[in-house]
Amino acid sequence: MKKKLPPTAARTAEIPAFDPIEAALREIFDGIESEPVPDDFADLVAKLGKTRPGEA
Repeated sequence: MKKKLPPTAARTAEIPAFDPIEAALREIFDGIESEPVPDDFADLVAKLGKTRPGEA
């Protein structure tokens, strides 16, 4: 049988505590994620995709 948690413990287990560091990191990540990929980086990735192993 499962142990029943007291009502307050059950509520805190369901709702995670607010973490300001996590919120700040998520805000930074969301901002970076929405930025376009720079053209020079996209060109580099395209060049790397065209080379064969052993070629430079």
